[in-house]
Amino acid sequence: MARVSVVKCETYEMDKVQKAVDTTFDNLGGLEKFVKSGDKVFLKLNLIIRKKPEDAATTHPAVVEAVARRLVELGAKVIIGDTPGGPYNRATLQSLYRVCGIDRAAQNSGAELNFDLSSSEYHNPDGVATKMLTLIKPMMDCDKIITISKLKTHGMALYTGAVKVM
Repeated sequence: MARVSVVKCETYEMDKVQKAVDTTFDNLGGLEKFVKSGDKVFLKLNLIIRKKPEDAATTHPAVVEAVARRLVELGAKVIIGDTPGGPYNRATLQSLYRVCGIDRAAQNSGAELNFDLSSSEYHNPDGVATKMLTLIKPMMDCDKIITISKLKTHGMALYTGAVKVM
């Protein structure tokens, strides 16, 4: 049975965000239930556009920092990244990480930012709608993927929730 945890947090003050993230993990049975020391974990964000955190268009750095901090404390190697729209190169990623505040979140938590641009084809012959995807290799080389998406709407849909980010 799948479990969902919703924890109210009315501010992006770091101590309050950390408490909400910790409560979320506790509600789900503890972070150790999902991640082990030594795991390589990719934090998949929503960094579609260069916007400051207060513009509420991308994953907020306080949430990223809180999740990454707990993973690093657990002994995981944490890589933070996304494959945003438009050019996918080191300069674009550096700019996104800086403007969105993700560079500071990585530095403060002990995580690292992804700058590996390699990709691979992944085949799923039993897939109904899609039999092959081209995905970034650093994400697929990890033991675990944790999505930290921005709950928002999209111009082509009424509501996307967290589905579109993957």
